[in-house]
Amino acid sequence: MNISITCRHNYKTDEVKNYAQEKVKKLGKFFKNITKIEIVLDMEKDQHSADALISVSRGTRLVGSVQHGDPLAAIDLVIDKMERQLVRFKERLKDHRGNRRGSEPSIENTGADESDLDDTDSDE
Repeated sequence: MNISITCRHNYKTDEVKNYAQEKVKKLGKFFKNITKIEIVLDMEKDQHSADALISVSRGTRLVGSVQHGDPLAAIDLVIDKMERQLVRFKERLKDHRGNRRGSEPSIENTGADESDLDDTDSDE
């Protein structure tokens, strides 16, 4: 997993960069096939922005962007947003492998006997 943290427009705090590095490392526990994580920290006037781009296997990219007055809060918010996206992406992958939603339940799953499914009466 490659991690790249970029600071724009004379964003010069090493403390913020190290904080972002520690937070980004925790994203690996949500999805194992992350190939690259890019974080861009920027400051315009009083707003700090944090943008995240995560590349996972098969060429899929997840993107998140947050603006906040506090730089550490912006990093926390964008990491939380990316955690949710990774969990949702992982759930989508699982849905394709297992039983599809909306499919007809089989007899074994409903607990019904084959005799319950017969429409003919045995008295006639």
